[in-house]
Amino acid sequence: MKHLLLVTASLIVAIVLTEFVVNVAIGYPKYMFGRRTYKLQRNLGQYAQLIWNPPYYGRWNVEGRNKTVRYNNLGLPGPNIVNQISSKHCLLLGDSYVEALQYSGDITAAGVFSSELKKNKSRYQVVNLGSSAHDPYILWFRLKFFEKYFSPDRIVLIYERFDTMKRYFGRWELPLDFAIQNSFGVQIVLKNPNTIAHKLRSSSSALNLMATLKAKKSKNTNELSISDYSVTLENEAVYDMLVSCLKKYYEEYGDKFVFVSLMGDNPYKRELYEFCHDQGINYFTNYNVMNPSNLIDGTGHLNEKGNMLLGQYMFSLLREGKYLD
Repeated sequence: MKHLLLVTASLIVAIVLTEFVVNVAIGYPKYMFGRRTYKLQRNLGQYAQLIWNPPYYGRWNVEGRNKTVRYNNLGLPGPNIVNQISSKHCLLLGDSYVEALQYSGDITAAGVFSSELKKNKSRYQVVNLGSSAHDPYILWFRLKFFEKYFSPDRIVLIYERFDTMKRYFGRWELPLDFAIQNSFGVQIVLKNPNTIAHKLRSSSSALNLMATLKAKKSKNTNELSISDYSVTLENEAVYDMLVSCLKKYYEEYGDKFVFVSLMGDNPYKRELYEFCHDQGINYFTNYNVMNPSNLIDGTGHLNEKGNMLLGQYMFSLLREGKYLD
């Protein structure tokens, strides 16, 4: 009996210490209830569904120096959003470079952009819709979903590398189909979302960490990576897909739409400029943002300086172009 009590006491102490280390010392988040899942397009593969996180949802980020980065008050990356009757919305589109989950919302490019707007007493609220591995085609459907919640007074599509776009566009074939399916935007009601396992994860950072690692291992084993389901496109096909997307954005949103290219590796710089000029598309380029000095460890996502430069650049070009009425 004494031995059993000693083992039990040791186990309790170990659990408490583990939780203290994971939750307090390391800062790993607990599971949060409230994630919602919606249908998008059946032809989008693993992006056929959209997950909307609850407010201030915490996510552990390794590249961001092993810390918890929280989503904003509406469950999106970037700065908090204050919706008022007089508010206007500037929707940012891009991949993980725009999403910027390596840093808290105010430090990201979207956060810097938002701060500059506030300093100038602008009515615009910055809504960061950037999402990892999203190309301009998937972003079209992401935009169509969120415009039901945020009126698109300005839409800024940002892309950082032609090579990245080439890999992502390899998932699709021309002609791209932009038609919205009947089931688009319907919420998927999950069975038993509040299981005992989820409740345990919500009460313990250590248990949430173990469950997350197990889920990632299963995901890595069962899901295809970008290289597995992408085909190698010729540069011309990539350019054609980009042009097809830009046409669609402009047809739908006209002068509200702005395309910002950071793609210093774009082999079609002149052709893209001439196309946007002829079509009347608001098109800007900045090939300095993706300088290695502005990237985490010189090769990763944007570091704090890179985010600051991009945020300030977005503000300056929209202000100078008088797109921030």
